[in-house]
Amino acid sequence: MNINSRQYKQFLNKTILFIIAYSPLLLIISIKTFAYKTQINLLLINQSISLPIISIFFLIFFLIIIFISYKLVEDTANTSSNKYITVNKIDEKTDTILSYLFPYIISIISLKTTEEFISVGIILLFIFIIYFHSEIIYINPIFMLLGYKVYNLHTDKDYIIILSKKNLHRYIGQKITVRQLSTRFYVLYGD
Repeated sequence: MNINSRQYKQFLNKTILFIIAYSPLLLIISIKTFAYKTQINLLLINQSISLPIISIFFLIFFLIIIFISYKLVEDTANTSSNKYITVNKIDEKTDTILSYLFPYIISIISLKTTEEFISVGIILLFIFIIYFHSEIIYINPIFMLLGYKVYNLHTDKDYIIILSKKNLHRYIGQKITVRQLSTRFYVLYGD
């Protein structure tokens, strides 16, 4: 199978979007694993301290993902080619955010054993496969945290999904400039 660079970039962006969307689970895991501390010997001062290494790892990973999500949107806005579309009708997609709550309910499960970690991983893998092939992957609580809204925008030919900090309802009947992030998913240029 020959995958061109555009398809690869769209696959990579969808994967990153999924990871970003569920990155708050890393924060939850960080909190849940805070009690598991590791003894670290400090040779220079001849003492040992207890640190929640697993918790710190998940917290750092969460912060890195927040940074990646910001850079993904910024890089798309600065490097992709412009596409001009006319706004005919707009639907906000923020009401679909409830479907993202299911995996967070899973996080209530105890994460004390390797089997429980693997079980949560398998559930997230199945969710990834389902969401990867649906439009729900674009509904993302981290983007909302960063001040973005997701809109389902109807154009003359089709509909696309727009990520924007601006209220797009004021652009009905006008042309806007967008840049492609993934298949059918665009960022409003100039946000």
